[in-house]
Amino acid sequence: MDEETGPIVDQVVGSLLFLKYEDELDAIEGWLGLGEGRRLAYLASTVPADQAIVELGSWKGKSAAYLAAGSKFGHRASVFAVDHWVGHPELQYLFPDPSMTTLPEFLRNMEWHGHLDIVTPISGKTADVGKTWTRPIGLLFIDAAHEYEGVKEDFRVWSPFVGVGGWVAFHDSGAPGPRQVIHEEILGRAAWGELSAHSPFAARRME
Repeated sequence: MDEETGPIVDQVVGSLLFLKYEDELDAIEGWLGLGEGRRLAYLASTVPADQAIVELGSWKGKSAAYLAAGSKFGHRASVFAVDHWVGHPELQYLFPDPSMTTLPEFLRNMEWHGHLDIVTPISGKTADVGKTWTRPIGLLFIDAAHEYEGVKEDFRVWSPFVGVGGWVAFHDSGAPGPRQVIHEEILGRAAWGELSAHSPFAARRME
């Protein structure tokens, strides 16, 4: 396989899923690297159909598109994208008009890539949405607020829904907030193992 031009067909290589049209997904505006997208797609492909894939923080849909593509390669688990669609505090300079929202662009990207059949956007603060959540989760991707308190709240509200064998992944795991939560809640805990060798950081629930 020529990694410069991409694969001819979707295919798993190790713990990455190389997608035929990944260059189109990579073109969506966002902060997810191509390798990270391949890793998320692979993790999504392992989620059973009766479990959910939940993304906290969606922006314009780049990671959601990888998750959806991976899910379709695998078992077609539903993808839920949770966001208030007005950006993190550090991104407010991108929203000069208080009425601005990235939801329309998110929906256009999902439609363009043919993922509206499997992706459901949910509007609201991630932790608030989690307090009313009821479905089992096979993959939880945490990429909303990156401050320590926000990441910790998202993890503690949502992670109980991740069953044995399911995954939790953190974007920007080297940033202070996610890094501290990973050290406090994941590393050295018997409940979590099979730590990811690829970015984004991921851990599998063992008990």
